Amino acid sequence: MAAPVTLSVENDTPSSQTRSGVRRGTDLLLCVVLVVASLAFCAKHVSGHDETSPIDEYMYIDYYAKVLDHGYVKQGERTGDYARRYLSCHPNRVFGAWQPQLCGAHRSRPDASYPFDGKTWANLYTPLYFLTVRVAAEPLVWAGVDFVQAGRYATGLWLVLGVILLYLVLRRLKVHPAVAFAASLTMSGSLAAYWSNTYISTDATGLAAGAGMLWATIHFLDQPGRRRAFLFVAAAVFFAAFKIQNLEAVAVVAVWLVLTAWQRSGDEPARAGERLRRTVSDLYTRVAVGGMMAGAAVQAVWLAFRAANSLGPDPNQGVSGGFSFAHAILDMTAFLPGVAEAGLASPEVGPWGEISVRLVTLVVVGGVIGLAAGRSVRFHDRALAVSVLFASLVAGPALSFATIAVNHLYVPLVARYGIPIMPGMLASAALMVPHESRVARASAVVVAVSVFCVGLAFRQT
Repeated sequence: MAAPVTLSVENDTPSSQTRSGVRRGTDLLLCVVLVVASLAFCAKHVSGHDETSPIDEYMYIDYYAKVLDHGYVKQGERTGDYARRYLSCHPNRVFGAWQPQLCGAHRSRPDASYPFDGKTWANLYTPLYFLTVRVAAEPLVWAGVDFVQAGRYATGLWLVLGVILLYLVLRRLKVHPAVAFAASLTMSGSLAAYWSNTYISTDATGLAAGAGMLWATIHFLDQPGRRRAFLFVAAAVFFAAFKIQNLEAVAVVAVWLVLTAWQRSGDEPARAGERLRRTVSDLYTRVAVGGMMAGAAVQAVWLAFRAANSLGPDPNQGVSGGFSFAHAILDMTAFLPGVAEAGLASPEVGPWGEISVRLVTLVVVGGVIGLAAGRSVRFHDRALAVSVLFASLVAGPALSFATIAVNHLYVPLVARYGIPIMPGMLASAALMVPHESRVARASAVVVAVSVFCVGLAFRQT
């Protein structure tokens, strides 16, 4: 049987205990630095936002304002007065019809005067994200922070969770602390973090979902058993319940488990058919399929509930079009390396956006392709990179087909939908760095610090 993914075990001697204590101290210190860096990144940008995000934030603010009173918003529901008033005071450049001077004289206007004819289509999402952010924001609101700004600050906590989980995953995979820190800091300062975790956005859970599923998988690979299998499936249900795109994170690790099962099936000589049978019946495969099915089921239940409580059709988003084979091919290439941008075009956040995209593109593409095709790569590492590559290619068309099935229209895919795969990409890049090479480790840290510093310079133009 193939060896599980575990950390090395030291002999219980004074010297080994000292080394273990130093490692724990180092990990704790670096985690504290990552928490501070992530919070600083979010705080810096949230404090500078004077407009609503062009990426649907107006409707998310409406959901955020209603969630404690109404629980959820319904399909076909009108946006409330709070979101409409906020839009008058904090215009969205994409719609272009609002001016800040209208704020003091805000009055109710006809629905047709508002984006999407005054309706919301945030009802596509369960209330979980909005509930967590609203609860986390309440202490800030009590302290006098603006209601929407408090929600944006609270959204940054999801980035902190994702960054710390990614660091813990990489350390569990025996990545050097400096490299694990570098990969996590790169994620913290990326455009994906900017667009998703400094505004009120349902994309906020994506990075945490990707890292969280890697964490659950590592623990299952370490000690395969009923308890760890339940943890894996529970994590899949938890993250998928926030947003359907988070199923991409489940898909990455599900493929990873199936590839591991295939390798285990070759421990004893067997024909291809017998090896396939062993793979299908392997615990890893069964848990992988169970996680995917459970995650998809929770979204199916929500969509059924949404349809049963609908007030009418969704508003016309103005972005739908015909679907063709060419669109499917384009969707296959949307996430790798598109996730490096993960929002509107990088010039939207100034010239530093282009630099960030190029740096992060080099990291994720080099990491995934290099680890998948490189020589002298451990099986588990290569399997992870192959899984990330597979999910990057397949998730785009799958999301498009799902949108067509649910909403009966095709919406051109955007790169930010691939955010849940990003932690797997960065993990692949970290695993590419030779553990014994000080130059390689130093280079990884330099790139990460550069990405983070560039990220601090983002500013909507």
